[in-house]
Amino acid sequence: MQQTFWLDPRDKAALFIRVMNLLVGDNVHIMLEGEISPSELPDSLGQMLHAPLVPRQAPEAPYVLDMPLTEPTVQAITRSVAPRVVRDVSAIQIVQNLEIQFMVGDNFHRECVSVGPAIPESFLRDLLSAGIIRGYKPHRTAV
Repeated sequence: MQQTFWLDPRDKAALFIRVMNLLVGDNVHIMLEGEISPSELPDSLGQMLHAPLVPRQAPEAPYVLDMPLTEPTVQAITRSVAPRVVRDVSAIQIVQNLEIQFMVGDNFHRECVSVGPAIPESFLRDLLSAGIIRGYKPHRTAV
């Protein structure tokens, strides 16, 4: 069985950027929910959207971005979205080969941040030593 972990984030924007850079590639998709409207996105991001950015009825997350996670996407997100990720992005999912590898909920609440099996524990140790996360623990599943 492949291991998954819960994370206790300290530097949320840095965590987000590091995970994006680790997972970028083919068959990787990113979804963001939050307060970032289409008019606030750079044209380069708007052109990469998998589907049009559509307002939602949920007041806590009125917009959803859904796009492939490519090098240009990571660069555009790093410049425009990452600085606002804690305040304006309520949920994040990065999916690789149809499996969730990074999931954030409730604006990076420490009980709502997890990583999947594509994230090696050595990467988590590096995040810990860099002060980006306070700690991590294995996700226990019921047997």
